[in-house]
Order: sequence, then C-alpha cells, then structure tokens
Amino acid sequence: MASVSTRSFNDPDEYFSGIRAMKGSGFLSSERGVFGAELTHVNFSRLWIQSGSETLARSGHITVDRDRRPIAFLTEESTRPIVVSGEEMPTEHIAFYSPGATEYQITSGSFR
Repeated sequence: MASVSTRSFNDPDEYFSGIRAMKGSGFLSSERGVFGAELTHVNFSRLWIQSGSETLARSGHITVDRDRRPIAFLTEESTRPIVVSGEEMPTEHIAFYSPGATEYQITSGSFR
C-alpha cells in the first residue's frame, strides 16, 4: 500500500535533509529573498517517488546514497536548466545517478 506525505520548509538545511537518496552539503543561495521549499514523498514497498520545489537559486554538492539508484528530471517546461557538474540539464533530459556518485549542482532560479 502506498503512503503520501508533503512538508513545507523555510530552512534550507531542513529541506535538504528531507531529500531521500541524496545528501546535500555546502548549499549557498545565490539570490536574495526568503527561502521556501516543498517536498512530497510517495512510498511504495520497493519504490520511492519524491517531488521537490525551491524558491531561490542555489549551488551546492550532493552525494548519492550507496543503496539507491535515483533518477531526476525537471517537471515544468518553464524551469531554467540546472547545471550538474558543469553540464546543463534542460527540461527534456533525465539524469541517472550511480550509487555513491558525487555531483555539484547550480540552479538559476526557482524550480520544481
């Protein structure tokens, strides 16, 4: 049976600690403003689905859990691309992460 939960955040550290399968560190906002984020988790017995949204541009380092194999993609066509370890990830791309991989991410504004 599936379970669903959604949380809102105004503290970036709390938000990034709530993201599953990836741990973030060294995140810095490159934009002035008030941080806001929302994170939704959908749990099945062997599959996790999560959706997140952030209000400010930021940069930081992520490390993928060794026990997971996440994929990521942007869900809104109007979202500006994310730069992942120097490569732009536009809305029509899907990123496949290897267990234990480390990446740097840069966003240029709010995204989902």
